[in-house]
Amino acid sequence: MCMEYNYDSHSRTYYVSLEQGDKIMESLKTLAVEKGIRYAAIISGIGSAEDLSFMNECGKYGAGSLCRQIKGVFNVNSMQGTILMQDGERTPHVHITSNNGDSREDGHLIEGTCVSPMEIVLSYAPNAFFKREKTPNKKSTRIISERITPAG
Repeated sequence: MCMEYNYDSHSRTYYVSLEQGDKIMESLKTLAVEKGIRYAAIISGIGSAEDLSFMNECGKYGAGSLCRQIKGVFNVNSMQGTILMQDGERTPHVHITSNNGDSREDGHLIEGTCVSPMEIVLSYAPNAFFKREKTPNKKSTRIISERITPAG
């Protein structure tokens, strides 16, 4: 992995650079684990990627969750998302829009491989305590605060 990053403590922002061969989601998770990031907003991401995999339309994870596996090189025009705690792990949740001149692909990214330099900007919230948990019907997830505030 060739991922590099810089942190600006004044703005609490990580500037992440991925290089050819870096896995996008794996790199974001590695950064979160190495730096102890419990919550960050992915506010921007651009570059080129290939072998994109997207989650199915029903929003199910795990075996059989890949709706589309796209071969070929795509320009990543936009990337947004979060890094949150889920089931005790730091978990990136990323959506992208991309195109290659012939088609446009977008949605919930499972994984993709960086082809040319990719720039990702994360806004880090070190004092935020949010996590993702399954909804009561277990069909989706939601973001909740991990802090318990006294009733007023």
